[in-house]
Amino acid sequence: MLGLLLILLMLVLIAYWGGVLYIGLGFLYFFCLVSLVVYSLMLAGWAGGSKYGLVGSYRSSVQSISYEVVLIFLMLVFLMVFFSFWLEDVFMRGFGKLIMFILVLSFWLLLILAESNRVPYDFIEGESELVSGFNVEYGNVIFTMIFIGEYGFIMVFAFFRVYFLWGIYLDYVKILFFCIVYLWVRGRFPRFRYDLLMMLSWRILLPLVLGVMCVVACIL
Repeated sequence: MLGLLLILLMLVLIAYWGGVLYIGLGFLYFFCLVSLVVYSLMLAGWAGGSKYGLVGSYRSSVQSISYEVVLIFLMLVFLMVFFSFWLEDVFMRGFGKLIMFILVLSFWLLLILAESNRVPYDFIEGESELVSGFNVEYGNVIFTMIFIGEYGFIMVFAFFRVYFLWGIYLDYVKILFFCIVYLWVRGRFPRFRYDLLMMLSWRILLPLVLGVMCVVACIL
């Protein structure tokens, strides 16, 4: 229920008529909610009363925190450029930042796949080696809540991708397109190795994002 609630609170950022609701400090609001998602994974694994579920929650928490750090640093690049926590400022100034978008959004999809636990980085529910990970003891309505929250996470990040690329001209067809890209990746690529995923985060992506931050800081 906590995970589903957090996703629904994120969906508040998506307006119903093609724009964004006027929420003050929208970026900060998003950061706070994303940082709380890991608690739903930890508590679900612990509350199931199974050692398999507990180990799965440990792995899921480590993966989520690792890519959350990289993701937040990536979002900070946008804050450095727009110099504002207001999402509306991205609407107004988005089209003048094409070079920065190309640099930053080039590995946005990889980050979101790992953060939202989708194939090929779905180690949170890796059935072959984890027996469904942290949700091994759940079924029926609770199981449904877990996966509604997970797919809601995909919708939120598809929205942000469209938001940063097209700004105020938000189109729900484009959001649906990026959601379909997630499903296409699921059917196209095999599962990654867990140790390689962690090294990818801490040894490659994090230094790369910090390098982009330094370049943007020098340009600004």
